[in-house]
Amino acid sequence: MVQFDKEFEKCLFDPRVVDMFVSYQSLSDIQKIDSRVDNKLMKYISCVYDYKSPIVIHNRDLKVRKRLGAEFAGYNEDKDDVETIYGLGEDYILQAVDIFLKDFVHNRTWNLIVCNESLFYEYSKRILEPISPSEKKNDKDIIAAMIAKTTLTENMASICDRLDIDYKKLYGEDIIQLSSFATSPYSIAYERSKMRK
Repeated sequence: MVQFDKEFEKCLFDPRVVDMFVSYQSLSDIQKIDSRVDNKLMKYISCVYDYKSPIVIHNRDLKVRKRLGAEFAGYNEDKDDVETIYGLGEDYILQAVDIFLKDFVHNRTWNLIVCNESLFYEYSKRILEPISPSEKKNDKDIIAAMIAKTTLTENMASICDRLDIDYKKLYGEDIIQLSSFATSPYSIAYERSKMRK
Protein backbone atom coordinates (compact mmCIF):
# COMPACT_ATOMS: atom_id res chain seq x y z
CA MET A 1 0.00 0.00 0.00
CA VAL A 2 3.03 2.24 -0.03
CA GLN A 3 2.05 3.49 -3.50
CA PHE A 4 -1.17 4.94 -2.02
CA ASP A 5 0.23 6.16 1.30
CA LYS A 6 -0.03 9.91 0.74
CA GLU A 7 -3.44 9.61 -0.94
CA PHE A 8 -5.06 8.20 2.21
CA GLU A 9 -5.01 11.76 3.59
CA LYS A 10 -8.02 12.49 1.37
CA CYS A 11 -10.17 9.87 3.12
CA LEU A 12 -12.89 10.99 5.51
CA PHE A 13 -11.07 8.98 8.18
CA ASP A 14 -7.44 8.24 7.44
CA PRO A 15 -7.01 4.49 7.95
CA ARG A 16 -3.27 4.89 8.55
CA VAL A 17 -3.88 6.05 12.13
CA VAL A 18 -3.06 3.54 14.85
CA ASP A 19 -6.57 3.42 16.34
CA MET A 20 -9.52 4.70 14.30
CA PHE A 21 -11.82 5.02 17.32
CA VAL A 22 -9.31 6.95 19.41
CA SER A 23 -8.36 9.27 16.56
CA TYR A 24 -11.95 9.80 15.37
CA GLN A 25 -14.37 10.02 18.28
CA SER A 26 -17.29 10.52 15.87
CA LEU A 27 -16.99 6.84 14.87
CA SER A 28 -18.13 5.75 18.34
CA ASP A 29 -21.68 5.03 17.08
CA ILE A 30 -20.26 2.41 14.76
CA GLN A 31 -18.14 0.90 17.53
CA LYS A 32 -21.22 0.62 19.79
CA ILE A 33 -22.97 -1.73 17.34
CA ASP A 34 -21.12 -4.81 18.55
CA SER A 35 -17.91 -5.69 20.37
CA ARG A 36 -16.68 -7.31 17.14
CA VAL A 37 -16.57 -3.91 15.42
CA ASP A 38 -12.89 -3.38 16.06
CA ASN A 39 -10.10 -1.20 14.70
CA LYS A 40 -9.32 -3.65 11.87
CA LEU A 41 -12.92 -3.67 10.65
CA MET A 42 -13.10 0.13 10.77
CA LYS A 43 -9.89 0.46 8.75
CA TYR A 44 -11.30 -2.00 6.22
CA ILE A 45 -14.55 -0.03 5.93
CA SER A 46 -12.65 3.22 5.48
CA CYS A 47 -10.48 1.71 2.73
CA VAL A 48 -13.31 0.03 0.81
CA TYR A 49 -16.38 2.21 1.37
CA ASP A 50 -14.95 5.75 1.31
CA TYR A 51 -15.07 6.96 -2.30
CA LYS A 52 -12.03 9.15 -1.61
CA SER A 53 -9.92 6.13 -0.65
CA PRO A 54 -7.08 5.49 -3.10
CA ILE A 55 -8.03 1.81 -3.04
CA VAL A 56 -11.43 2.76 -4.46
CA ILE A 57 -10.06 5.34 -6.90
CA HIS A 58 -7.39 3.06 -8.37
CA ASN A 59 -9.26 -0.26 -8.41
CA ARG A 60 -12.44 -0.71 -10.37
CA ASP A 61 -12.89 -4.35 -9.40
CA LEU A 62 -14.88 -4.61 -6.16
CA LYS A 63 -13.25 -7.94 -5.25
CA VAL A 64 -9.79 -6.41 -5.60
CA ARG A 65 -10.81 -3.42 -3.47
CA LYS A 66 -12.08 -5.72 -0.75
CA ARG A 67 -8.93 -7.85 -0.80
CA LEU A 68 -6.64 -4.78 -0.71
CA GLY A 69 -8.72 -3.17 2.04
CA ALA A 70 -8.53 -6.32 4.15
CA GLU A 71 -4.80 -6.58 3.58
CA PHE A 72 -4.30 -2.91 4.53
CA ALA A 73 -6.45 -3.31 7.66
CA GLY A 74 -4.33 -6.25 8.81
CA TYR A 75 -6.55 -9.21 8.02
CA ASN A 76 -4.88 -12.46 7.04
CA GLU A 77 -6.82 -14.35 4.36
CA ASP A 78 -5.47 -17.67 5.67
CA LYS A 79 -6.40 -17.07 9.32
CA ASP A 80 -9.30 -14.59 9.36
CA ASP A 81 -12.82 -15.16 8.03
CA VAL A 82 -12.49 -12.48 5.35
CA GLU A 83 -15.25 -13.97 3.19
CA THR A 84 -17.78 -13.03 5.87
CA ILE A 85 -16.39 -9.49 5.90
CA TYR A 86 -16.31 -9.25 2.10
CA GLY A 87 -19.91 -10.44 1.83
CA LEU A 88 -21.21 -8.39 4.79
CA GLY A 89 -22.19 -11.79 6.14
CA GLU A 90 -22.85 -10.75 9.72
CA ASP A 91 -25.45 -8.21 10.78
CA TYR A 92 -22.93 -6.11 12.72
CA ILE A 93 -20.73 -5.74 9.62
CA LEU A 94 -23.69 -4.75 7.47
CA GLN A 95 -24.83 -2.21 10.08
CA ALA A 96 -21.34 -0.73 10.37
CA VAL A 97 -21.08 -0.22 6.60
CA ASP A 98 -24.63 1.14 6.44
CA ILE A 99 -23.97 3.71 9.19
CA PHE A 100 -20.64 4.65 7.60
CA LEU A 101 -22.32 5.31 4.24
CA LYS A 102 -25.39 7.11 5.59
CA ASP A 103 -23.98 9.07 8.52
CA PHE A 104 -20.45 9.88 7.37
CA VAL A 105 -20.04 9.62 3.61
CA HIS A 106 -23.30 11.52 2.89
CA ASN A 107 -23.16 10.85 -0.82
CA ARG A 108 -26.22 9.22 -2.36
CA THR A 109 -24.45 8.65 -5.67
CA TRP A 110 -21.65 6.70 -3.97
CA ASN A 111 -24.18 4.78 -1.87
CA LEU A 112 -26.03 3.88 -5.08
CA ILE A 113 -22.76 2.74 -6.69
CA VAL A 114 -21.96 0.51 -3.70
CA CYS A 115 -25.43 -1.05 -3.80
CA ASN A 116 -25.42 -1.52 -7.58
CA GLU A 117 -21.98 -3.16 -7.54
CA SER A 118 -23.11 -5.51 -4.80
CA LEU A 119 -26.27 -6.36 -6.74
CA PHE A 120 -24.25 -6.88 -9.93
CA TYR A 121 -22.03 -9.48 -8.26
CA GLU A 122 -25.01 -11.13 -6.60
CA TYR A 123 -26.65 -11.51 -10.02
CA SER A 124 -23.39 -12.81 -11.43
CA LYS A 125 -23.20 -15.50 -8.76
CA ARG A 126 -26.74 -16.64 -9.51
CA ILE A 127 -26.21 -16.68 -13.26
CA LEU A 128 -23.03 -18.74 -12.95
CA GLU A 129 -24.80 -21.45 -10.95
CA PRO A 130 -25.58 -24.25 -13.39
CA ILE A 131 -29.15 -25.23 -14.12
CA SER A 132 -29.05 -28.91 -13.46
CA PRO A 133 -31.93 -31.09 -14.49
CA SER A 134 -33.08 -33.21 -11.61
CA GLU A 135 -35.87 -35.63 -10.90
CA LYS A 136 -37.93 -32.78 -9.44
CA LYS A 137 -37.50 -30.40 -12.37
CA ASN A 138 -39.42 -30.79 -15.58
CA ASP A 139 -38.69 -29.00 -18.85
CA LYS A 140 -40.94 -26.09 -17.85
CA ASP A 141 -38.90 -25.45 -14.70
CA ILE A 142 -35.62 -25.59 -16.61
CA ILE A 143 -36.93 -23.16 -19.25
CA ALA A 144 -38.22 -20.84 -16.51
CA ALA A 145 -34.77 -20.88 -14.87
CA MET A 146 -33.13 -20.06 -18.21
CA ILE A 147 -35.53 -17.17 -18.78
CA ALA A 148 -34.81 -15.90 -15.27
CA LYS A 149 -31.07 -16.00 -15.99
CA THR A 150 -31.59 -14.11 -19.24
CA THR A 151 -33.50 -11.44 -17.34
CA LEU A 152 -30.74 -11.21 -14.76
CA THR A 153 -28.17 -10.81 -17.55
CA GLU A 154 -30.20 -7.96 -19.06
CA ASN A 155 -30.42 -6.36 -15.61
CA MET A 156 -26.64 -6.66 -15.25
CA ALA A 157 -26.15 -4.78 -18.51
CA SER A 158 -28.46 -2.07 -17.24
CA ILE A 159 -26.53 -1.91 -13.95
CA CYS A 160 -23.26 -1.49 -15.90
CA ASP A 161 -24.71 1.48 -17.77
CA ARG A 162 -25.99 3.03 -14.53
CA LEU A 163 -22.60 2.52 -12.88
CA ASP A 164 -20.87 4.34 -15.75
CA ILE A 165 -23.26 7.26 -15.34
CA ASP A 166 -22.93 7.33 -11.55
CA TYR A 167 -19.12 7.15 -11.63
CA LYS A 168 -19.11 10.11 -14.03
CA LYS A 169 -21.39 12.02 -11.65
CA LEU A 170 -19.11 11.26 -8.73
CA TYR A 171 -15.69 11.73 -10.30
CA GLY A 172 -16.47 14.09 -13.18
CA GLU A 173 -14.92 13.68 -16.59
CA ASP A 174 -11.43 12.74 -15.40
CA ILE A 175 -10.34 10.52 -18.27
CA ILE A 176 -7.87 8.46 -16.24
CA GLN A 177 -10.41 7.64 -13.56
CA LEU A 178 -13.22 7.06 -16.01
CA SER A 179 -11.19 4.67 -18.11
CA SER A 180 -10.38 2.64 -15.02
CA PHE A 181 -14.02 2.75 -13.90
CA ALA A 182 -15.55 1.97 -17.30
CA THR A 183 -17.84 -1.02 -17.00
CA SER A 184 -19.66 -1.51 -20.26
CA PRO A 185 -18.00 -2.63 -23.51
CA TYR A 186 -19.26 0.59 -25.10
CA SER A 187 -17.62 2.85 -22.52
CA ILE A 188 -14.37 0.89 -22.67
CA ALA A 189 -14.29 1.12 -26.48
CA TYR A 190 -15.14 4.81 -26.34
CA GLU A 191 -12.34 5.56 -23.87
CA ARG A 192 -9.84 3.56 -25.94
CA SER A 193 -10.83 5.37 -29.14
CA LYS A 194 -10.31 8.74 -27.42
CA MET A 195 -6.87 7.66 -26.25
CA ARG A 196 -5.79 6.74 -29.81
CA LYS A 197 -6.48 10.29 -31.08
